[in-house]
Amino acid sequence: MLETRPSVHCGDLTRGLAPTTPAVGEQITLGSGTVFTEPDPDTGLPTAVGLVPDDGRDEDWLDPRALYRCHNQTVRLELRAA
Repeated sequence: MLETRPSVHCGDLTRGLAPTTPAVGEQITLGSGTVFTEPDPDTGLPTAVGLVPDDGRDEDWLDPRALYRCHNQTVRLELRAA
């Protein structure tokens, strides 16, 4: 986490999740699996990056709690080999 600020997002009321402010320097793992890219429909360049979980699940490819910790924050996204 490079810089933090409060988030005004209400969160996911159904799941009982809401953004919480992390600490500067905190490392948050969004998920694990196989990285993929998708092209931008206008340019054809690979501008979207995603992560497919290796356990075959169809939802929550990224950890919802971790995503809410990152909401409205300044982060550095890192890819690490397992």
